[in-house]
Amino acid sequence: AYKSLKVATQLTPWADHARTFYLVFADAALATKHPEDAFAALEPFGADADYDVWTRRGHALFDMKNYNGAESAYCKAEYLAHTPEELNEVLAARIAVIKAQGHTAEALHFFTSKLTDGTLSSQGPANLAYLAAEAGDKRTAYQAFNAAFRRGELSGEKWIDAAYTARHVYRNPEAVLFFKKAIDAEKLGQYHLSPISLYGLRREVAEITRVWGAYATLNYGSSGISNASYLPPNTLGRTTQLGAELYWRPPVIGYRDGAIVEVFLRSYMTLSNTTYWATGPSSLQGNIGVRWKPLKRYNFVIEASKLFKIGQYSRDDMLLRAAISDGFGGSDLHVDVPSWWSGQYYAEGGRYMQYGENIADGELRFGRSYRVNQISDHLVMTPFVGLAANYDSYFGNPFALGTGPGLNTRFWFREDTYAAPRSYVDLTVQYRFHLVGDNRARGIFVGLSAAY
Repeated sequence: AYKSLKVATQLTPWADHARTFYLVFADAALATKHPEDAFAALEPFGADADYDVWTRRGHALFDMKNYNGAESAYCKAEYLAHTPEELNEVLAARIAVIKAQGHTAEALHFFTSKLTDGTLSSQGPANLAYLAAEAGDKRTAYQAFNAAFRRGELSGEKWIDAAYTARHVYRNPEAVLFFKKAIDAEKLGQYHLSPISLYGLRREVAEITRVWGAYATLNYGSSGISNASYLPPNTLGRTTQLGAELYWRPPVIGYRDGAIVEVFLRSYMTLSNTTYWATGPSSLQGNIGVRWKPLKRYNFVIEASKLFKIGQYSRDDMLLRAAISDGFGGSDLHVDVPSWWSGQYYAEGGRYMQYGENIADGELRFGRSYRVNQISDHLVMTPFVGLAANYDSYFGNPFALGTGPGLNTRFWFREDTYAAPRSYVDLTVQYRFHLVGDNRARGIFVGLSAAY
């Protein structure tokens, strides 16, 4: 269509009756990333053009990265705007020009000045919300979306924008309400989302509404390098460890737009090992503490906990830990495709303060995940190759590095109409070949866990 219109402009001389045709061509050129052609088509309108022309000139200059020219064109369009919708469009464009130059503080100041001088008095709450969000005024955006909700002016995809805005300002009850409204609206056909996008909304509901949770783990492997081991290492043998944890997210600070605070109570013990060290109740270790994920976009967690004796051979100590993990493909359930590539890394370091013991663990995994639909569309199997490293100053040979193939199987459950599955059972089996350091990097490693 753009090419055909371009040919037509070359055959159609400029005239007043051709105005609409030239505007349509400018729109087509902008939509197909040809801003130079759009700007050239608008030149015959001259300096006394109207709002429709000046906004398009601004869009063309913006796409050409001529920000000074775009700002000048948008200023003329603002003066010529006749309706709240036109004013909203051009003010949003002016904010975008300021932000495109890296001036986020100036964008917020520009919006605030327009808000205080009455320029935005004609804007409805929904329009005002989007302007505020574009400018970075999250609080005003939330208040405007909430006003639009009370006036019955939210529908379709606006529910999603309102939900995320509420989440950004830590209004979790309203965020959950708006996410649920968005899910209902999609099911009613008011707009369309892909399966993975709809699942993402349900995952938001599941995460925001979580107040408490629990873990249980059963691990077999070499002490000090077993997956998910929280017991102080005390033997070079092969061990089987059983553990459980209960955690709680305090009100107000528990979940703040992806930043998380959790208080936990943890207990682990050794069921068996291949050396002389204690097993059973005499090895039972207590642990109480708090962990904090301060960054909403990065899975970086710091933790402080108090170890306390329960069994005869457990210890009193203070443990400080920090961990980070990330990857692609994710560990969550994929509802849009039957299989996907996945890769993850995990690294942590810690210190037992009283014993002066330093620990560190790291793992890399790469594999392909398959949803086993023949059994359940909530069952995922992931064959992988992993590389695992461990450092423990307790051992004579503190470093160990191993690699090998493995298989992870995870079953998701406990979901409802609005929330994605909140719980899973996970089984990982891996054989690791010794690469460097201590021989504890070699052998079979098994981890069975349940998260509720």
